[in-house]
Amino acid sequence: MPPAMLWGFSADAPLIAVRVAREGGRTLVADQGGGLSMLDAAGRVEHLQRGLKDLSSLAFADSGTAAAAAFGADVLGWVEPDLRVKWRLPMPASITALAVDPHGRHVAVALSNGDVTVYTNRRKRLSRFTALRPLDHLHFLATRPLLVGAADRGLIASYDLRGRQQLDVKTWANCGDLAVTGDGTRMAAAAFNLGVQRFDGSGRVKDTLSTGDSPAKVAMAFRGWGPLAVATLEQQLFRLTAAGEVDWAAPAPAAITDLALDAAGKLMTVGFETGRVVRLEFFTEG
Repeated sequence: MPPAMLWGFSADAPLIAVRVAREGGRTLVADQGGGLSMLDAAGRVEHLQRGLKDLSSLAFADSGTAAAAAFGADVLGWVEPDLRVKWRLPMPASITALAVDPHGRHVAVALSNGDVTVYTNRRKRLSRFTALRPLDHLHFLATRPLLVGAADRGLIASYDLRGRQQLDVKTWANCGDLAVTGDGTRMAAAAFNLGVQRFDGSGRVKDTLSTGDSPAKVAMAFRGWGPLAVATLEQQLFRLTAAGEVDWAAPAPAAITDLALDAAGKLMTVGFETGRVVRLEFFTEG
């Protein structure tokens, strides 16, 4: 059964990022015109902020209560629920990845020199450590204080907030995107021509899924081997079942900037390069 479109939204400029809070379904949209839009679960604009010069990347708490942003190459900012920027802090190197903890109290920032620093929402530095390689993707877990990240050439690693490494997985494949369940017991990497690689929480490979294209974006449900959302370089969208079978596929009208699933895996939010954002509802369990 094909999905239903619940809502659509058009930003004022091409997209930079789309982030979805897994609690409550709020969506935060950043565009290249310096705009930030907070949408409620029905796609209605709750807050709008314009004129954020050099906005370049975005992270959003699962609770929908706070966000972090990068401005230009190397300035970190904390964003309040009404989209006011509470503070900005220059970094010593370029920002490569951001993550906000599920409750909106801490931000982790990864830099091009390999450093990862965790700050509180009051700009206090909580910890700093150096990863094996600069991290391009970064996630806080929901159930314990752990960061999971991925770097170029197939490194997936996890660290506690003091920088002690818990996981070291070498896949030897470039990673376009990394998805992690809330408890960190399941992971999926979009590995381009190698497909979607799934791992358990110990880093053991479960399987490699093929869509026939080159996956560049992947999203997972909150827990377990649930459904997956996949976007490819060839501008195709897929929903895969927990068994890895294609449940639904469709051509995308434009290049896909971002992709997200809700906690249950039934709501897919897709952001297109053009500035268009849509939310689809699926009626199968997956």
